[in-house]
Amino acid sequence: MIACLLTALLAGSAASSMTAEFANGDILHGHLDAVTGDQLAWSSPLLTHPAPLRLKDLQEIRIPSARESELPEGKHTARVTLSNGDSLRGVLLDLTAESVVLKTHYAGILTLRRDMVASLDVRDRAAILYRGPSDLTGWTQEDDTWQIDQGSLVCQGAGEIRREIGVHPKIRIGIDVDWNDRTDLSIRTHGQASAQGELESYYELACQNQYVSFRKRLVRGNNRGQIQPIGSAGAVEDLGSTGSVHIEMLQDIENGLFRLIVGDQIVTDWRDNDPLKQDPGPMLEFVSQQSAGIRITRIQIESWDGVLEGGFQARQGFGRQEPAPNLPEKPRQGEIQLRNGDTIDGGITRIQDGLASIDADLRDFQLPVDRLRAFPLRTEEDARDPEKFWRPIRRNGDIRAYFADGGCVTFKLEALENGTLRGSSQTFGTAQFDFSVFSSIQFNLYQSPAWYHR
Repeated sequence: MIACLLTALLAGSAASSMTAEFANGDILHGHLDAVTGDQLAWSSPLLTHPAPLRLKDLQEIRIPSARESELPEGKHTARVTLSNGDSLRGVLLDLTAESVVLKTHYAGILTLRRDMVASLDVRDRAAILYRGPSDLTGWTQEDDTWQIDQGSLVCQGAGEIRREIGVHPKIRIGIDVDWNDRTDLSIRTHGQASAQGELESYYELACQNQYVSFRKRLVRGNNRGQIQPIGSAGAVEDLGSTGSVHIEMLQDIENGLFRLIVGDQIVTDWRDNDPLKQDPGPMLEFVSQQSAGIRITRIQIESWDGVLEGGFQARQGFGRQEPAPNLPEKPRQGEIQLRNGDTIDGGITRIQDGLASIDADLRDFQLPVDRLRAFPLRTEEDARDPEKFWRPIRRNGDIRAYFADGGCVTFKLEALENGTLRGSSQTFGTAQFDFSVFSSIQFNLYQSPAWYHR
């Protein structure tokens, strides 16, 4: 079936919005219309009727037209990380000894088992500075080295592509990177452009296979563009061989603090004692040094509050590092972190109607949820007890759906109809998800280790 459809569907790929990748390497362009039982209905302008395809043959469906999920009304964003690594965003409605309740725009109200929630933190509503790409509007380059393909920036040869994102002293940058041969990509931020359009001053993260370096180029006074190293790190395994990975950078040029996250691991933090805070630029630039094979998707740049969760974490033995003072650490057992940096010795007994009930050493009282930052959900002893901290069972039919604005959710797929994905999980029971907020869906998760956990 797949082989018969391949030639016709590839011919119509320009007019199609989704890409289906199969375990045997086949790629089909078209549109996912419905899922029933063990089959999906796949349509294309070249087909009179949707074609049935078997779910067991699928690896991934990419959905470049996905829209970001809006947040419900509220002053905070709660991020819940589950024991299987899934990450969900919403407004924190309720917290009891048994459950964590989120209000979302993509699935309504989700009631999560607390014994399957690994962590929960409350953040300010971040301002989205850029999210994409959907097309090349706003991007500039000297030639046509970079092209847009199915919601991705694709490198056709060595070259640079840049865009203006504005001047923001504290930002969070996240991208997904795919490569065929090796990673040879640089990300430049806070760039000042010359009259000719080339970047002069900037910070640069250079990724070469499993090695990363962080440096800056400064044009100021008598300094006419010398490269100044800040730090480096080796043996970053997620950047090796052929594959894909999520790269995230937290940058605070007011205080000279920088964090690199690859996959779901903090690689290291760096400190710049002479940051570019006096003359930062508005430019973001990607630079590829290889002939082809780099694909960048899910670019999201947002404001950041400057808090390094867990405190400053310099990786020993890689570059010159100095400790950064007065940074908050992860909440200790029996400690509640507040958004203003204060801490309270005690625990949260309940969250309801926007108020957190706190059992403190001196007295019991309530605080608005918006004032919280982070707090432990269980003792360290309970976290090691498999009867008190569970991982959901793996089931045939599980899919992992990635949100366009970050995070993902794993559940057993039951149906897709009328733009709604219906599924179930041990963590939240049965739920219905708005299909339009997902940018990709992975299938047959536990049969293909090469692409599981990208």
